[in-house]
Amino acid sequence: MSVFGVRERLLGLLRAEPSAKLAGSERVVVRFVLPSGAEARVTARAGETLLRASTRLAVPIFQGCHDQSCAECLVEMTPGELARACVVTVPPGGASARVKQLWSMEQVRGDD
Repeated sequence: MSVFGVRERLLGLLRAEPSAKLAGSERVVVRFVLPSGAEARVTARAGETLLRASTRLAVPIFQGCHDQSCAECLVEMTPGELARACVVTVPPGGASARVKQLWSMEQVRGDD
């Protein structure tokens, strides 16, 4: 598991999300098209956010806040349809999203 996955798990425990929100036990495939054009697939639960599902990538989707206000985690769901990955949930049939920005080591370290 990457450091980002550990971070997201710890934040999830601190947020104490209601279990009803992620009650769906159905596992589905989420396809991410990365900024480089490469494709990555992860398994996720229906009902969890795309941002949380992205923590299973080698490098997850970039987020600039923790209160759904910055829109740094924008993904393209269909051509021209932008959505915040921290808000959009994985539907029962799975999802596909084009990622605009991933974390970089400079952002992790806090470099300008």
